[in-house]
Amino acid sequence: METRHVRLDYDEALSSKKELLNMQLNLLRFAKIMKSYSSLRRKELALKNKLKVDLVNVRTKIQLFLSTLPSEHLKKKGKSKKVTNFKNEDMDFRRELEDIKQKLERLG
Repeated sequence: METRHVRLDYDEALSSKKELLNMQLNLLRFAKIMKSYSSLRRKELALKNKLKVDLVNVRTKIQLFLSTLPSEHLKKKGKSKKVTNFKNEDMDFRRELEDIKQKLERLG
């Protein structure tokens, strides 16, 4: 194999050396980014799998809960005739709240 030499002046050699070092620096940065990406991707996949398992568990629990509820047929027959008056309960609650505030003012 024949070896050939190319003559470069000092400025060309210096700029070529700088370009080579910059390329090496960029390659090292890229390798670091790829390593980080790999790690994050593995974590993402693990979390997705955990989420999938959790969703399946929740779905089975919901289905189990729904299966324990009475069917619509039974719900229609056993309707409750008790009607709650939320306005009266709300007024009672507000009255109690005012009483407690007054007691706090007397103490404080």
